[in-house]
Parts: sequence; C-alpha cells; structure tokens
Amino acid sequence: KTSLQYQFTYLENLLGQPLDVYRAYDSCALASGAVSCNEGALPFAAGTTEQYFAQQPGTYVDMNWAPTTSWGDADGGNATINAEITQVAQNIAALAPAKVFLTVAHEPQHKVSGFDNAAEQQAGAGDPDFTGLNGTYGTPAQYVAMWQNVENIFNQLGVNNVIWTMDYQGDPTGQWDCLVQPLWPGNN
Repeated sequence: KTSLQYQFTYLENLLGQPLDVYRAYDSCALASGAVSCNEGALPFAAGTTEQYFAQQPGTYVDMNWAPTTSWGDADGGNATINAEITQVAQNIAALAPAKVFLTVAHEPQHKVSGFDNAAEQQAGAGDPDFTGLNGTYGTPAQYVAMWQNVENIFNQLGVNNVIWTMDYQGDPTGQWDCLVQPLWPGNN
C-alpha cells in the first residue's frame, strides 16, 4: 500500500508509539487549475490523512498549504479561491479542540517572480549571495496579501485551533535572505 496514512501508521508500528508530529505539504490549489492536491481534497477534509492524524490523541499536524500557485489570486478578490479557503478553515475548525500548525505557502523565497519596489530590488542587488528571482507565484506584497486574506477568513469564521507558522527556505549560502523581511506576513 502506498497511501500516506498507511505509510505513517506503519512507521508508528515500527516505532511502537504514535508520531508526535505529522508534517504534510499540500499544494491543493483547485481553483487555479492545479491538481496536485494530496488525496484529491482540500486540506483536512473528511477521510484525508491529515484529518486522521489531527484526530489521533497526542499527534499534532503541521501542514504547509498553498491555496493557489498565483499569490495575487488569493488576495481576497477571487470568490472561488475564497470559498476554498473558507472550506479549509471549516475543516480545521471541525477538529477542535485539536490544534493544527498551519503555514500558508511554505518557503516562498524561491517562488517570488518580482519585486514590489526599488528598496526590495536594491536589497537583492546589494546581497552578494542573491542570485536573482526565478519564481512564478508573484511579489512579496502579493504573498503577504494572500496570507493575510487566509488569516482574515479564518478569524471571521472564529477558527481558534490554528497555530500560524512561517517556514522560510533555508539555504547555506543565504541567497534568499534579502527576501525574508518583505515576505513576513505580520506579527499576528
């Protein structure tokens, strides 16, 4: 069997104990046309592996979720993507009191396709380790707007069992360090 749930349950059996953390990456951007969604469903939907582990006592789920492959499409102006974000929020809320760690579009530095202003461009140009932009997802401001839209929808629905996390891409050369601050979604 190759399902993620089977694989992780098998690992737990080998270890003789439940996992403390189940970490998952889900680029389920159905509205934007991507079909790379884990298990063909939005995160934490009924029957998904992350739902199973979130309901397992003593196990936390750490989900990295990209609601779209174009950050500008998830800034609040796209009703279809907002509906998917709403569904994910409802899926997570249904797991309460279980807590879920959630990162919105993890490691965004290598996905940046452009700068928002001269200061960002100058910071990149002034960093000897920066090798240029090669992404296709959008600008730092679009990333921040997407994250804030997701968080606002969760807040409007009263979802209080999310622990918001930020996962930057680590690189020993530091080539992405100049993008860390512009991509910071806020201190909420």
